[in-house]
Amino acid sequence: MVIGVVLDVIENYLIIDDGTSRARVYYDKAQSFKPKDIVLVVGSIITSSEEFKEIQGYAVANISDIDISLLREVESVRSEVERRLEGGDEW
Repeated sequence: MVIGVVLDVIENYLIIDDGTSRARVYYDKAQSFKPKDIVLVVGSIITSSEEFKEIQGYAVANISDIDISLLREVESVRSEVERRLEGGDEW
C-alpha cells in the first residue's frame, strides 16, 4: 500500500510520488485520475530501483479530500503499535 500524488496519467498507468520516490502504477482505470490527485494504491511491486518503482495496482482510490497530516500521524501511531507488539516492549 502506498499513498502518493499523481504526477501524470498515461494510458493504463499513473505516475505517482509518495515523497520518497516515484512509481509507475499500472491500473486499468488510470484515466479516471488526474494530476495532483492524492491516491491510495493497493498492489504488488513488479520492479524496484532507488529511483523508480513499478506497481501492479489492484485498487486505487482518490483520497484528495483527506487530511494527509492526520493520515500520516495515524500511520505513525499504527507503526509504533506494531513495532511494540512484535518486540514485546512495555507500554
